[in-house]
Amino acid sequence: MLDVIEKCTGCGACAVSCPTSSIFMRENNEGFRFPVIDESTCMECHLCEKKCPILNSADISSDTIAIAAKNKKNDIRLVSSSGGVFSGLAESILAEDGAICAAKYDEDFSVVHKITDQLEEISEYRGAKYAQSQSEKCFFDIKKMLNSGRCVMFVGTPCQVAALYTYLGKKYPNLYLVDMICHGIPSPKVWTTYLSERCHLDGDDLKVAHINLRSKSTGWSKYAYSVEIFYQSGECYSVCQAQDPFMKGFTSNLFLRKSCSQCKFKGVERCSDFTLGDYWGIWEQYPEFDDNHGVSILLIHSEKGKQKWKSIESSFESKKVSIDEAVQYNPSARSSSVPHPMRDKFFERLERGNTVIELIEGLLAENETMKDSLIKRILRSEEHTSELQSPLIS
Repeated sequence: MLDVIEKCTGCGACAVSCPTSSIFMRENNEGFRFPVIDESTCMECHLCEKKCPILNSADISSDTIAIAAKNKKNDIRLVSSSGGVFSGLAESILAEDGAICAAKYDEDFSVVHKITDQLEEISEYRGAKYAQSQSEKCFFDIKKMLNSGRCVMFVGTPCQVAALYTYLGKKYPNLYLVDMICHGIPSPKVWTTYLSERCHLDGDDLKVAHINLRSKSTGWSKYAYSVEIFYQSGECYSVCQAQDPFMKGFTSNLFLRKSCSQCKFKGVERCSDFTLGDYWGIWEQYPEFDDNHGVSILLIHSEKGKQKWKSIESSFESKKVSIDEAVQYNPSARSSSVPHPMRDKFFERLERGNTVIELIEGLLAENETMKDSLIKRILRSEEHTSELQSPLIS
């Protein structure tokens, strides 16, 4: 049971599948949600186990193709995380009187999954959001729309997509599943706390108007994008992502969910129809295709997905590539994140009241100092060993 808890992704499929509503999701001290069972109402039907994507495997494809893609609408691409493929797919689905379910910011800039069938709202769903959302709250409505014959596109992390797949229990011809190349899921508690601290540091508790964690104002190639937080006062916090505390902690795996270090959903063959991600390294492989405005990796896993891509392909500049090329510089496609050695210390100190920004900066610096000290000790040891093994010179 402990092993299952460690691997739990917090997808909520068990909770929304329970016929007696005996399972609810509760945040732990790190800010991640886990299922809790009310044993007084549980009828022990074990449906929760049958719907768990960790305990059950979804059907995966075996005929994936890889494409480098850029939306021909440059204004769309500039406000997208990479090449603007999500927007092209979303526009196609909405044109068929379909609906989109994806992550967006709520009023308080926490990350939530919502359903929309309005084209003018698609801009709210573009761009990366680095906190776990509660996608399972949309599952019932998605099933209802699918059964009525409406087309639905669901976009989420690989574990969220697998959760919807197992919840539904069967394939729907009118459902398009879109997952992403996922580095790992940061704690929602850390995200909201960081944002609150950021507002306080940048002014007298400024109010946020808009957030772009993947701004291309400083470029895209070679990871040059920036973090931008626009305030209602008109002020703006803008730094290169490598200098932003939250992004430094995120990319260092300092506050990711524990299950991300043993992710079951890695690999290039998936149960989804599409996998989206940044085509990192395109500047090395095909420099003529990189204009510093963003290029998407598009992995297409199903025949349905290939037909959908064929219907929108003319809206993109695209290039078919090998799968190995597509993920060469994006190890998150195949490998789980390795927890930062200071991860547990981070959450212990956060619970004691330390600020997120101070913890990130302090623990990352402390770890670098420890690494430098270890390297020096190893070098001294090697020098000592070499001296002992040197032949005597008379």
